Amino acid sequence: MTDTNTSAEATSKSTHTKKGPLPRKEKDLYGVATFVSEKWGSTPALTLIWTDSKAFKDCIAEFGMSLSSKDGGGGERAPVTQNLKSLDKGIDADLKHLKGYLSEKYGAKEALAYYPKFGIVKGDNKYVLPRDRNKRMASLDLLCIGVAAEGFADKKYGKAHWEAIRAQYKELYKGASELDGKISTEVATKQMCILQIRKTLNSIIKLLQANYPDNPAAKLREWGFQKEKY
Repeated sequence: MTDTNTSAEATSKSTHTKKGPLPRKEKDLYGVATFVSEKWGSTPALTLIWTDSKAFKDCIAEFGMSLSSKDGGGGERAPVTQNLKSLDKGIDADLKHLKGYLSEKYGAKEALAYYPKFGIVKGDNKYVLPRDRNKRMASLDLLCIGVAAEGFADKKYGKAHWEAIRAQYKELYKGASELDGKISTEVATKQMCILQIRKTLNSIIKLLQANYPDNPAAKLREWGFQKEKY
């Protein structure tokens, strides 16, 4: 009976993780940091050697901008992603016409030997342009050259058709890559801000505990460190 109770207590403890002094959610961390920053700014007697209230406030401001900017970047990326997906579907659908031209010219079986000339590869048990977008762009270059070389330039799905698709694809891909780079930089900036903010807040907690040994819990609540809220 004792073993059962001990096991149950251990299980109960393992399923209840002790809350830390700082919130995990980014927006909650920003809120606590902002409150603490204002409090620290009006309490010049409390100091840290390696940073100060102004530097902390600047870091929080940068963190706030990175949060807003990250959300905006994701919003900008969504329509570009959707347009690329739609264009991919159109390319896959139009490719059957090009395959048809090759079959008419060389026969269905012999036409397969010409697929690489057009950047067409075998994938998922069918012949397609590569799914990887870098490779797909290179394949579109080959395809446009191949269409002209094989005498399909003036057909409905000929040179003009595929060059227009290639131009649109490259423009969308370039936009997507630029947005991805922007978002990646913003995420990295945000992570650096989080590390700095958490480091400063933890230092301030220790500072308050050292300076107010008789009532540290009350002083921490006064400064915005309220675990029950997060």
